[in-house]
Amino acid sequence: NKASYNHGEQVTLTATPNEGYVFDHWSGDATGTNPTVTITMNGNKNVTAHFKAKTYTITVTINPAEGGTVTKNPDKATYTHGEQVTLTATPNQGFRFVNWSGDAAGTNSTVTIAMTSNKQVTANFAVVTQEKKKHVKSISVTKQKYIKFVRGKAEVLIVDANDAPVEGATVIGQWARGASDRDTLV
Repeated sequence: NKASYNHGEQVTLTATPNEGYVFDHWSGDATGTNPTVTITMNGNKNVTAHFKAKTYTITVTINPAEGGTVTKNPDKATYTHGEQVTLTATPNQGFRFVNWSGDAAGTNSTVTIAMTSNKQVTANFAVVTQEKKKHVKSISVTKQKYIKFVRGKAEVLIVDANDAPVEGATVIGQWARGASDRDTLV
């Protein structure tokens, strides 16, 4: 690093990229793609080092393959260093989105990734289990504590064998006669 060089002196130049960039080539009084070049000083020299942004790919796997789709925004083959990519998972009918794995994480169906290397992301889906509705022709209430009267109608609390309430269970129907602890819902 001198202000001037003697005639015939050899000078070695090394191109060092900043983060997110790679050396591309030399132009002017130096040529080539090697980041280190030696020039002979036989006159004033003009040399330019050219750099370009690193580029990366993102590979998305859908698990299971029939579970849904993933869109990329922006949707490109490669992304430059630091570029933001938003992935959105959309489940197919009969499936639900579960989570992201690999180079992304979380249970939100939309995730944003900063491209600082090649990325491998999996969108995980699961089959939606259908709640089976049971149709009962009649039900007998044998304990008063399971009946609640609301505005002239009786509501029945559904419990399991241990007297624990069954979450989400409901009874819809009309009472065959005046509600009491031994009446039948039809």
